[in-house]
Amino acid sequence: MVSPREDNYYSTYDSTFTTDIILDVRSSIGQNAIYAEIYNFGAGDIIMQIQSSKTFGNKHMLKAGTITKIERNIDKIRLEHSGTDSGYSVWAE
Repeated sequence: MVSPREDNYYSTYDSTFTTDIILDVRSSIGQNAIYAEIYNFGAGDIIMQIQSSKTFGNKHMLKAGTITKIERNIDKIRLEHSGTDSGYSVWAE
């Protein structure tokens, strides 16, 4: 497994507006991933979107303290938070 991105603690001090983080999985591991895990270990919720081709798909809420597992073609992952204390880890292979 490769960990293209990990932010141990993303706080409201870092940003009080909506922060849009795009993780370029293909560039990080040299190809699109077929599996990823996103763990939200912060106090706030994170909104996640997956891009398989040219556009991002629907938004999904990742509640604080939860892990989501994705099994599909993954080019990029977009994470958003809106002024909440959020920590996360992303693993992709």
